[in-house]
Amino acid sequence: MSMRKSSKKLSAASGSMAGGSSDDLSLIGAGNFYDVNGYKPVLKRINLGPKRGEEFVKMLHERASIEKEYSKKLQAFADRWDERVNQKTYEKYTLRDAYMAILDETRAIADIHTSLKEALCDPFKEKFETFRKEHYPKSILHYKPWKRAHSAFEKGQASWASIKGKIDKHRANIDKQDQLIAQLQEQRASMGATEKLESQLNKAEASKKKSLAKMRQRIQDMRNGLTTSYRRAMEVEFNRCQEEEGQRIQFFKEMMLEYHAKSDIMARLQSSHAALLEVINIINVPADLANFSKDFGVDMPMLIPDDNGHWVLEGTNDVYTAPAATTVPVSRQPTQVSMPTGGSRVSIQVDEEPAPPPPAPPAPAPTAGAVAPPPAPMPPPAPATEQPPPQYQEHHSDASPTEPSQLSAGSRVTALYDYAANSPDELSFEYDDELELLEQPNDIDAGWLKGKLISTGEVGIFPGMSPTPNVHLGTVQRRFAFMKLCLFASQLRGKKCSLSDKTGVTNRDVRLMFPIEYFSGARDDA
Repeated sequence: MSMRKSSKKLSAASGSMAGGSSDDLSLIGAGNFYDVNGYKPVLKRINLGPKRGEEFVKMLHERASIEKEYSKKLQAFADRWDERVNQKTYEKYTLRDAYMAILDETRAIADIHTSLKEALCDPFKEKFETFRKEHYPKSILHYKPWKRAHSAFEKGQASWASIKGKIDKHRANIDKQDQLIAQLQEQRASMGATEKLESQLNKAEASKKKSLAKMRQRIQDMRNGLTTSYRRAMEVEFNRCQEEEGQRIQFFKEMMLEYHAKSDIMARLQSSHAALLEVINIINVPADLANFSKDFGVDMPMLIPDDNGHWVLEGTNDVYTAPAATTVPVSRQPTQVSMPTGGSRVSIQVDEEPAPPPPAPPAPAPTAGAVAPPPAPMPPPAPATEQPPPQYQEHHSDASPTEPSQLSAGSRVTALYDYAANSPDELSFEYDDELELLEQPNDIDAGWLKGKLISTGEVGIFPGMSPTPNVHLGTVQRRFAFMKLCLFASQLRGKKCSLSDKTGVTNRDVRLMFPIEYFSGARDDA
């Protein structure tokens, strides 16, 4: 019994060390490659080869899904904050540009991760499927490499396993007889010698001697060349399995190198980060403060009353005139623009460059949606002793907008604000877009012009007060010009005036100057 227990302990110990080196063991039980069925880990590795490939492809797909979700969240983040930052009251000037650069960088990163997601899916799966068909063809129950290796190992081990089994059988019988002899000797010592006891003892010793002789004969047979041939047969098949496993490991290495190359996005990320840093460094604190002061602060023109109690901007002519429009003088004189408003009167003066007077087109017929001012005679020259009224001088010498009646077919005009079309025959445009007139202004219908958008080539109609000649307006003059256009639009009915930050005119400016709602020039189809 003690021999059996020690044999089991030895077998368990050798099995626990089967995964590591066995060079330091003199006695090896179960778990050794050369033991009976010790080649099974090799067969198991063959079976796991295709499964490991499928799991690797699955791992890459899971990584791709993470890239996809991350890209979607980045894009949603950029869209959500783009809508918020684009509000007119959020941030302005160069600081707003930096906000937009952050969102642009976010979209660039989202595109990078989207491309990475696409690179991690199909190519690896297709390559593995091709590799599996070539190296792991399927038979009825098992892969063909597994079936071949199992047959070779079983055949090479058959003779050696048979002799090993006989040696183990003789060894077990010897251990059994040793235990029996020990028991009989104890009985003889305690109870005394008897004929029966002596017969059993002699029989046990004879059986032990016979088993020992047979065991030594089998051991001698194994040492005479059987072990060498057995080792050679097992090594041949094992080396073949090793070669096939080496091909599988090399294939996995190539796929992982390809993954590394496709997932290397550092250069693209650094490029997007560099572009963001460039915009952030452009943030100009003094310029932003100065622009805010001009648009909303102390650098705006002061509101002052004229002699009749009408509010005008400081630097403009405070003389009130009738609503009728006057022609533009040839010489550089302040242009007096007078506009009726609901309950108040405002006079705005815009300096104009000397220009030859345009040919006077025939006056358009008045309609319900537009009021065409009648032509007025040239004003008489001022006496030599009369001083010209005070004018607001801008840094630029710019021209003021031109009335639609002073334009001609083929003229190019520039939009002073954004406009979104309300019907299919209208043009949508943004501030500073160029348009070309296709018809004479006297052909307009209810204050609308027909033209072509230069950037896209689209043809349609647009509000008559939206264009201005292709000249560069200064900040203050642009503000005055747009106010004039809003007043011209006020003669159309039923729509509110829509102002754009790009023109330099704010809703606050209009609320301070005009007590009623103004019209945007949206088409009146009534």
